[in-house]
Amino acid sequence: MSRIANRIQNRIQNRIRNRIDHNYDPQANATNPFATAEDQARKSGSPR
Repeated sequence: MSRIANRIQNRIQNRIRNRIDHNYDPQANATNPFATAEDQARKSGSPR
């Protein structure tokens, strides 16, 4: 029975690990991506 419980636990951990977004920044807010895009557009010299 412990073998089955161990397999279930490993499967759950693998599913959670696969769903984690490794690029997630908890310090960022909703407007941060727009500010970053604006800075990149300004640096590249492309008109808006």
